[in-house]
Amino acid sequence: KDHTLVRNSGIFNGSDWSTSSNENTCEWQILDQDNWDNVGFHISDPDANLSPTANAGIDQVVSEGDLVTLDGSNSSDSDGEIIAYVWEQISGPIVSLSDYDQPVVTFLAPNEGTLEFELQVYDNEGASSADIVSVLISGGAMSVAEIQESSEQGSDNDCYPSPYVGQVVTVTGVVTAVKPGSNPNFYFQDLDSELFSGVYVYDNSINPSLGDELLLTVEVEEYYGLTELTNAVSSAVLSQGNIIEATSISTSDLEGGCSLGAEQYEGMLVKVENVTVISLPNEYGEWTVNDGTGESIIDDYFFDGSMDYYEVGSTISSITGVVNYAYGDYRILPRNADDINVDGDGCNANADVNLDGNTDVLDVVQIVGAILNTVEFDSNQICIADINSDSSIDVLDVVMVVEQILNFALQNSDSAINKKHSFKNNLINR
Repeated sequence: KDHTLVRNSGIFNGSDWSTSSNENTCEWQILDQDNWDNVGFHISDPDANLSPTANAGIDQVVSEGDLVTLDGSNSSDSDGEIIAYVWEQISGPIVSLSDYDQPVVTFLAPNEGTLEFELQVYDNEGASSADIVSVLISGGAMSVAEIQESSEQGSDNDCYPSPYVGQVVTVTGVVTAVKPGSNPNFYFQDLDSELFSGVYVYDNSINPSLGDELLLTVEVEEYYGLTELTNAVSSAVLSQGNIIEATSISTSDLEGGCSLGAEQYEGMLVKVENVTVISLPNEYGEWTVNDGTGESIIDDYFFDGSMDYYEVGSTISSITGVVNYAYGDYRILPRNADDINVDGDGCNANADVNLDGNTDVLDVVQIVGAILNTVEFDSNQICIADINSDSSIDVLDVVMVVEQILNFALQNSDSAINKKHSFKNNLINR
């Protein structure tokens, strides 16, 4: 008596005290009184058998007709030996294994698909464990263009939906943009197709890097007119550091909502050049530009960091980004500051002289102070405050700043009304 008892591991049923306390058949570890170190735990029996560890090898990417080797020889058992191996195919096109009960087996790769095999190993005490290996067949992969291209506009919220909607496909391509933050969805594009060659991949399990060439087995879905690849079955990196050059387009190519002309650029990396800013960003980070042919929407949805905005009427040398479709319109999503190229000395004359990311009454107060010589500006602030680009800061700049602030407030008010109606018909864009 007057001891703390902790039951040994592997003991699940009680017995009479004479048996359970016998020194030869004891089911308990006897500790000093009030010793709570192992409360809530069984004390491991040092003589208990440990389960083996199955190792089916690394996932593989192979071509049609390759002799594929599945190697389970790195399976192990720390306190005994493995006496049996059992291989079983659990998914994919059926193939014939050279053996099913050997540590190493082979088969000939079929023409397409993703195959999965389970390896079960048993040790000399009868314990077992399992591991799964995947084999992707690259030869049968589709191009993005094959999945994207369609001449049928569809109905309701459709906008030229993929002919493969609802199907699981295997596709290759290169990552052109990755969403920053905790949800690394990404855009994915063919290396050599000219049109219909980009697509949005809505799957957080892959987490790729820009320039990765991937082999994906995924499901094709439509999300309010945007073609998506989702629910990844498998993914593999084929190569890294690939570069996709942006396709030059006119701003009018994306104008006017759903159209076949604009749909051919959906998901692609594009560039517009020598554009004029038509509107300031609304509360959703959307603004418009025009290269003289029509207007395009610029959207900060994929932007890494805080996007600058530019005064109405200013000129931007080029804007690069991927093409998204949402709320019935195509838009360009720049990825970072390098995608927006402004000619000149690098100054963005937007009157944000306090550099807080907003042009507001606080900036007006500082500009007036600079005019009255009560506030001292550095050369960058002087450039930012010279809204009319006449090489001086004066009352004309103040008037333009105030007009800019008022116009921005009015646009946001109108946009909020329009967005309210849009949300009635669409779920929030992912």
